[in-house]
Amino acid sequence: MCDAFNRSQDRLFVHYLRTSEVNRKAMLAAIGHDPPDVCGLWNQDVVPFADGGALLPLDDWMRESDLPPDYYIDNYLALGMHAGKVYALPTCPVSMALF
Repeated sequence: MCDAFNRSQDRLFVHYLRTSEVNRKAMLAAIGHDPPDVCGLWNQDVVPFADGGALLPLDDWMRESDLPPDYYIDNYLALGMHAGKVYALPTCPVSMALF
């Protein structure tokens, strides 16, 4: 996805970094005042990161983009919400097993 984005334009360049324990590393980066611009987190991380000031609300950007909230299934969008604001967007909700 990052490679396709990089090829599609020349204004921004995305460096993809895969890491373990991304939530801990992202919080340490935020505490050190050098957070990533975009980070993949687990839904359970939204509330502590938002309350700690490590996430920015996305509502204004969503209104200005071609990505309105109704683009998402309500339950998936709710995973990234806290205190009535959108802080994270779902990228790959999955079922680990289906019986």
